[in-house]
Amino acid sequence: MIKHYHLKIWFDILTPKQVHFFEPMIKRLEKQHDIMCTSRRYNEVTRVADLRGMSLVLVGRHGGGDLETKLVEGIRRMDKLSKHVSDFSPDVLISFCSPEAARIAFGLQIKHVSFTDSPHAEAVMRLTLPLVWKLFTPWIIHAREFAKFGISAKDVIHYKAIDAALTIKRKAVDDGRPLPFRKKNIPNILVRLDEEHAAYATKSMLATRIVQRLVREFGENTNIVVLARYPDQARNLKKVISDQIVHMKNKKQGDYRVKIILMKYDGKLLLEKTDLFVGSGGTMTAESALMGVPTVSYGVFPNIVENFLAKKCLVKIESDPDRIAEHVRHVLRSDRTKSRKKAVSITDNMEDPTSRLIELLDNLH
Repeated sequence: MIKHYHLKIWFDILTPKQVHFFEPMIKRLEKQHDIMCTSRRYNEVTRVADLRGMSLVLVGRHGGGDLETKLVEGIRRMDKLSKHVSDFSPDVLISFCSPEAARIAFGLQIKHVSFTDSPHAEAVMRLTLPLVWKLFTPWIIHAREFAKFGISAKDVIHYKAIDAALTIKRKAVDDGRPLPFRKKNIPNILVRLDEEHAAYATKSMLATRIVQRLVREFGENTNIVVLARYPDQARNLKKVISDQIVHMKNKKQGDYRVKIILMKYDGKLLLEKTDLFVGSGGTMTAESALMGVPTVSYGVFPNIVENFLAKKCLVKIESDPDRIAEHVRHVLRSDRTKSRKKAVSITDNMEDPTSRLIELLDNLH
């Protein structure tokens, strides 16, 4: 019989996905262990944590898209975070390959258990994996994808699930604010802009061209909502689209329904009202697909999870704006119950890795 030890567990939570992914784990673990959850000042994370009622110790801030600022903010965060960690004195760190947390855990001889489904995030992998004790990852990602960054293949633990299959199990939080879809009884198209501040991102106007194309063809007969990640992203796109709509209205009178907003909602709440989702291959793309929402990814970076979902015919990978528009026309005319049934059948066969994590922690001593 395994003896259950009392542990001090430190979670470093840096993205909205990580809030949703770790929330059920934390709720199970806090029944027996002391938990400290840290994060950084980053609007998308703090907003989601507030919606979910998750208490975070905020240390440092998001470094934005500039490499020098990323470096400086990372160093500052490590300095401040190390003091909190020393005071808490954890037995183990759990993160999604947090570089600052990995370095602190290494320096203080704290075992680091990490999760990731993103071997394409090369900078983060190089900074963290050589210092990680055990790595959990979906079964579709081979251990060699991580071993090349410095972790032994024997320390990679697979679980049979896509992370989005776990995060969509949450109950969507509705805080009462009106949803951004303006008119009822017409289709809703939701677009998520790409993560242009990530280290692996490349600057591109692709998302802008896709939105322009969708507005030109579907702006009168659908609600188009664009979720920007950063204020400057929203401002830049609003100017382009505003100029485009003025030009279109000069030629033809019409009510063009496009709304560009920062994320203020539980993403699952929006997806539940969405008839078609267009994303860049990240978390919302996978969540949309596994909820059975017809999903297009404009694929701004190689993504094993996205390719898996495409093979299952739950995601259409396409970067050409005209071909995306053609696919949208087809979807809006078709019956979408088949994709929902397929998504349910896939998610029903996926496991929750929490039990595997608990088993590992029970054997920590």
